[in-house]
Amino acid sequence: MPHHLSALLFDLGDTIMIEESEVKDSEETTLQADLIPGMAEALRRFKAQGLRLAIVADSRPDTPPNVLRQHGLYGYLTCWRSRRSSASVNLIHTSFEWHWMQWALQSATIGVS
Repeated sequence: MPHHLSALLFDLGDTIMIEESEVKDSEETTLQADLIPGMAEALRRFKAQGLRLAIVADSRPDTPPNVLRQHGLYGYLTCWRSRRSSASVNLIHTSFEWHWMQWALQSATIGVS
C-alpha cells in the first residue's frame, strides 16, 4: 500500500518521552526518561511500514539520542535540534511548531504541500 505521507515528525517531550521522568546531568542534558505508553511500539510499527520518522526538538543535543538509545529506538528517527525559540525566528508562538515542522521537512528535501 503506497504511503501518502512523506514523513511523520514528532516533538520529544510529552510526545515520545514523559518529561516529568527525565533524569538530567549537570548541564541539563537528559540521560534517561520514560516513554509515553505505547510509543515505542508505535514508532517500530511506523518504521516497519516504511515511513520516515523524525524528531524536531529544542532539547540539548544529546538528549534525543540518549532517550532513543535507552529504549532501543536509536536510528529509527532522524533528529533536528535547535536552541532557537519562537521569538528568535520571529514567528507567532501558536504557529511556531507548524513553521518549525515545515522548516524540518524542507531541510530534509521532503517538501511541504
